[in-house]
Amino acid sequence: MRGWAEGKKVTGRVLTHADMNAHNTFEQPEKVKSQVFDGVTEFSENGLSAKLPPMSVVVLTLA
Repeated sequence: MRGWAEGKKVTGRVLTHADMNAHNTFEQPEKVKSQVFDGVTEFSENGLSAKLPPMSVVVLTLA
């Protein structure tokens, strides 16, 4: 992460559900929805570490 000035931050969104077979349907369109991801455990010029939930999709934004 060289070049990132101090004070920069990482934000994220995660798409996951406790039931790995869960899915959205016309009857339940919000069963699986994105939510704020707060699993970044370390962010420095040496790299980034995060704890990802199983069976998830995570999008991180470096700002």
